[in-house]
Amino acid sequence: MASWDAEAECWIAVCDALPLATEAPTLKTLHERIATIIPDIVMLNDHAGGDFRLIVPSSV
Repeated sequence: MASWDAEAECWIAVCDALPLATEAPTLKTLHERIATIIPDIVMLNDHAGGDFRLIVPSSV
C-alpha cells in the first residue's frame, strides 16, 4: 500500500508480506523503485515471486 507523507513530502510503500518499505518523491518514482527492488527481496526471502500491485487509497 502506498501513502503520502505530508511531513516528509514523499510517497511511502509498505508491504509486510515481502517485507518491503521504501519511499520516493513521486508515485511514478515509487513504482519504479519497487519494481527494481522486489526481485531482490523475493530472492533473499525465498518467496515464489509474481506480479505486484501498488495500491493507493482514493482519498490521497
